[in-house]
Amino acid sequence: MLGDDPQQPGEQVRIKGEAGLQQDRGITAQADFANLQVAPWLPEKMRAHVLGHFNGHLDYKSTGTGLETAQAQGDLAVVQGVLRNVKAIKTYVDATRSPDPGDLALTICKVHVRLDQGALSAENLEVEAQGVFRLTGAIRMAKDKTLSGELQLGLTSPYLRWLPTAETDIFTHAAGGYHFATVHISGTASQPRQDLSARLLREIGDHPIVALKLFFNGSADLF
Repeated sequence: MLGDDPQQPGEQVRIKGEAGLQQDRGITAQADFANLQVAPWLPEKMRAHVLGHFNGHLDYKSTGTGLETAQAQGDLAVVQGVLRNVKAIKTYVDATRSPDPGDLALTICKVHVRLDQGALSAENLEVEAQGVFRLTGAIRMAKDKTLSGELQLGLTSPYLRWLPTAETDIFTHAAGGYHFATVHISGTASQPRQDLSARLLREIGDHPIVALKLFFNGSADLF
């Protein structure tokens, strides 16, 4: 058992398994995570903006010591998650004059992760800040670091009113109080791409008044 913080004995990593020490360098392990702080596991620039703890379980096996022979899968879930002072959200709210949601409490945040000989995938992704947004889908990173995937991004009506045709031309599927758009992921881990911004820009181009409002609201970094 490895503690995340000796002052917080409830925060734990429990690992059990077997490792070959001679000709057989295979590893088999199971890991359980309980009440670990999310921030220390994130890139440094994100740590101040994501609060909460996560729980989960992973099964791991490999025929060698490198990730190129490893296979793993498991489920992770964030509890008491909060998004705070996220630049992209603030930019969107300021530019579109949408309601300011403040700190976003995540009512659900969970994912099934899978590692297969260097390829990594996040499947059955589900993130929601009730009354603001909901995100579901899957993202995959191949061995060569190229990305693929498809997400469903849902926003509630108050966050789409700035664009008159948003709910009819882009966020076309309504369910559970959200209007959803399909987002395709591509690019690489260092330069990820998504196609929603291009579709929004084309739609904005058909509404000059909206484009002017966004310009004067300072939306240069939005898309």
